[in-house]
Amino acid sequence: MYLYKILLEINHLIKYNKNRRAERMEISEGEKMKKLLLVSIAILISLFSMSGCSPAANSTDNTDVIEAVSDIESYKGETELYFTAHADGKEIAMGTTGKINLKSEPFFADIDLSISSKQDEADEVTTTSRMILNTQEDVNTVYLQHNNEWQKEVVEAENFRKAASQYDVMENAKLIMEASKNIQPFGTEQYNGVTADKYEGTITKSAMPELLEDTGSLALVGTNIGSKYFTECEDLPVTVWVDGNNVILGYEIDLTEVVQNLFYALYDENNITEEESMIKFDSYTAKGTVLSYNENIDTTIPADALNAAEVNKNIN
Repeated sequence: MYLYKILLEINHLIKYNKNRRAERMEISEGEKMKKLLLVSIAILISLFSMSGCSPAANSTDNTDVIEAVSDIESYKGETELYFTAHADGKEIAMGTTGKINLKSEPFFADIDLSISSKQDEADEVTTTSRMILNTQEDVNTVYLQHNNEWQKEVVEAENFRKAASQYDVMENAKLIMEASKNIQPFGTEQYNGVTADKYEGTITKSAMPELLEDTGSLALVGTNIGSKYFTECEDLPVTVWVDGNNVILGYEIDLTEVVQNLFYALYDENNITEEESMIKFDSYTAKGTVLSYNENIDTTIPADALNAAEVNKNIN
């Protein structure tokens, strides 16, 4: 579970700074950001280990919206996770963005990934990568570019598509609507330049672990987080926007209180009582936006990716 690893990394950074100050020595901003960058890289690696589960029981009657997802042949979208927090007088910000071009049949997804981190007034550190998932003649292949180098892997696992699940805006919004309690429309408004119906609902704490894992909404702080950490959480408000064709345009979840409660539970479990060692989250938001749908998607795979070395690690 990466939640505890990230807690240790940030607390280590805080304690390291305190010790250095006691010695009247200053740690360089470059060293600080290097430590946060290590956390970012760990998160990027964790994206491949995310497991999916079936969504919680459907409690909405909005079947037209849910069923419309299966009729979408292709779309372009963007997901964003972002948090701001503070600890021991330090301001911390971290975010991930995934820009996805997806085609349903045969399955193809091209995802540009960006992970950024920032502390106080230091320059923001950003790492980028690219992931392509392609099915051709029943062969599933994952291509991953990092540090300008490509690797590829032929994947036999049935959950091949789950490697892209965190960035699949429409599927994530569908899962949100299926898992939401009493979701219903609340009028119309402009969303990304389109007149849209606004739906609001709540996710119960019993449904949170599966839904937030399936949608990758907690990827900045952890994966496979046990249900015991959600016991103090309140029902989670969610918002989904839908166009006049019943096609999902986007979603937004404010996870600030949920994430803070997860960390409080972790502090209790590990007997962390020093207030200055505790991370306080000012915001944590998960968003997904559909930019266009049922338009042509460029499925060209770069030659460097096609000719890349093949790895044997399977995705399950």
